[in-house]
Amino acid sequence: MAFSKASFSFIAMIVLLSSTTSLAHPGFGWGGKGGPFSGGSFGLFPEFYQYSCPQADDIVMSVLRKAIARDSRIPASLLRLHFHDCFVQSGGPNWELPLGRRDSKTASLSGSNNNLPPPNSTIQNLVSFFKRQGLNDIDLVALSGAHTIGVARCVAFKQRLYNQNGNNQPDQTLEKNYFLDLKSVCPRSGGDNNISPLDLASPAKFDNTYFKLLIWGKGLLTSDEVLYTGKVGRTIQVVKRFAEDEGLFFEHFAKSMVKMGNISPLTGFNGEKKIRWALMILALFTLLTLTFFFYTRSAFNSCNSTDHFQAQIQSTSVTSSSGPNPLGFMKSKLALLVSHELSLSGGPLLLMELAFLLRRVGAEVVWITNQKPAQADDGVAYSLERKMLDRGVQVFSAKSQKAIDTAMEADLVVLNTAVAGKWLEGVLKENVKQVLPKVLWWIHEMRGHYFKLEYVKHLPFVAGAMIDSHTTAEYWKNRTRERLGIKMPETYVVHLGNSKDHMEVAEDIVAKRVLREHVRESLGVRDDDLLFAIINSVSRGKGQDLFLRSFYESLQLIQEKHQQVPSVHAIIVGSDLNAQTKFETELRNFVLEKKIQNRVHFVNKTLTVAPYLAAIDVLVQNSQARGECFGRITIEAMAFQLPVLGTAAGGTMEIVVNGTTGLLHPTGKEGVTPLANNIVKLATHVERRLTMGKKGYERVKGMFLEHHMSQRISLVLKDVLRKAKS
Repeated sequence: MAFSKASFSFIAMIVLLSSTTSLAHPGFGWGGKGGPFSGGSFGLFPEFYQYSCPQADDIVMSVLRKAIARDSRIPASLLRLHFHDCFVQSGGPNWELPLGRRDSKTASLSGSNNNLPPPNSTIQNLVSFFKRQGLNDIDLVALSGAHTIGVARCVAFKQRLYNQNGNNQPDQTLEKNYFLDLKSVCPRSGGDNNISPLDLASPAKFDNTYFKLLIWGKGLLTSDEVLYTGKVGRTIQVVKRFAEDEGLFFEHFAKSMVKMGNISPLTGFNGEKKIRWALMILALFTLLTLTFFFYTRSAFNSCNSTDHFQAQIQSTSVTSSSGPNPLGFMKSKLALLVSHELSLSGGPLLLMELAFLLRRVGAEVVWITNQKPAQADDGVAYSLERKMLDRGVQVFSAKSQKAIDTAMEADLVVLNTAVAGKWLEGVLKENVKQVLPKVLWWIHEMRGHYFKLEYVKHLPFVAGAMIDSHTTAEYWKNRTRERLGIKMPETYVVHLGNSKDHMEVAEDIVAKRVLREHVRESLGVRDDDLLFAIINSVSRGKGQDLFLRSFYESLQLIQEKHQQVPSVHAIIVGSDLNAQTKFETELRNFVLEKKIQNRVHFVNKTLTVAPYLAAIDVLVQNSQARGECFGRITIEAMAFQLPVLGTAAGGTMEIVVNGTTGLLHPTGKEGVTPLANNIVKLATHVERRLTMGKKGYERVKGMFLEHHMSQRISLVLKDVLRKAKS
């Protein structure tokens, strides 16, 4: 499900509330009925300022828009204030924005703490808490559904992982593989600011997946999961209903928002009319009401037609390119996708994306993984597998008869990476020759150890090879001939593209500000600090060691030249806090040795890179030797209007225009000083950074979008299908 820009603005504000105040249970909104002097006392009504200040709405909206543009934390602060007022002392404007609200004359820290449920709340506490505010079990579950978006810090769910009941044991309601996945993000010691999505399946989409995850034992916070396991009231039944019916969830979410916003407002001579805060709250909720109304009117107009709402959503998810989906010819075709592993590395994630593109046009897609994951990665593999199953991709065991039968019946077989070639010989055996004519071999590797005959002996006989860059295609052509004495099949070069979801976030100003504020706060860096990040699995081939040497050298250059620049930081995204490798230990020791630990930040590996791209100023792509086959993270960063400092090797040279969208430097030790100089160049020239970022974004829009990739892949698949029939 996709969102319009306006709707995402609303969602982004809620994300910020959930993430920056993750110790609070979701609760925010507007609502209420009643009119002036209702019940014999002064009430709230929309025309309260009609005569005393008829331009109030316009004035406040103008001021608040400017304030939010300067500081994106303002919406979260006001939302938090509204939550406090609704549940502790006062109230807020309702759906129709009735005015005349008075502020409470006192503020109570203890009142706030006593009336806001923590993330480890039991179901009894939650039900009682909501009941005190006049909200029922349905309201509790519906408002909790706000956790379908956003993230929470490790400190909010660490107790569940290690000491749920004071016995040093995890929460037994946690699904096993999800538990292992969370442990990799949130270690027993440290890592309190590491983040995890509240909804691991669709963290940036407002949908009903949150409730499905609760049923599967994958609620992040205790206060989430007890809605399904707590066995109090009607919450279990409501969770099931919302999991089955997204339209029903949307309907009750809106109703509960209205109810909560109408909790005990102070009116008449109660409280005091503090103009500044009253106007700011009025402005915020005018903005949110308009935005949310724009988002929900298609859902709840036309006799509350859910079908009409779904049609509206689908119409907003169409790409900027007009015309039919270029992969439409794959409808009803059977495609078998074979991956050597299921992990967070580039190859499997790309194949998953192809699976989803094919499912979108109605193809039948079957996935098999040839290599079982290591125990440490079992949770990740399970999560990715669930994601595919949720989207209609069938998952079979690699050595099963089902897999063999599917290979024989399939219209198309895609082998992903060179290593997947072992499956042909090891499983298909005597059936290999019948399958080869319909095999498309998708290759991403650039390193020499993949050139083994046991992997690629069948390569010359497949329908074609698809490779992500011209540099890599040329390398494979030469190496297979020189080293193995075999000839490449017809080879197609297909540059990748950014997904629609990624572009949606990259192009939403409010969403980016929200994510930037949250990540920077979790890292402990200021808004004006400069962040240079390398986002890749931590390994010597990705060049984190050489990047840190360059970074240290750049700090020395800035100091020697007495250049006035904001504080510069290096971010290493791709760490493993639970199983630190020897290489990563070397990195950390270097940081300690050079005494730059306050400037270098290690972040755990993650499937969701958008928050970090929103938070940083420059991406460093420092892959060594022959470089990246393509480097998807490069175009993802360019979509966020980030300049790229990359190695002059591999696919990076086909993406980054040196001097225009970024700066290139040599691989190896020879590149340390040039990279250091490039860091200084971008740290000291704001205009250069911004101009390069803008040019990079324009290049992405012209070449590297999802519909560009779909078009390129469609030409390849049509050719492979033609060959398979001949």
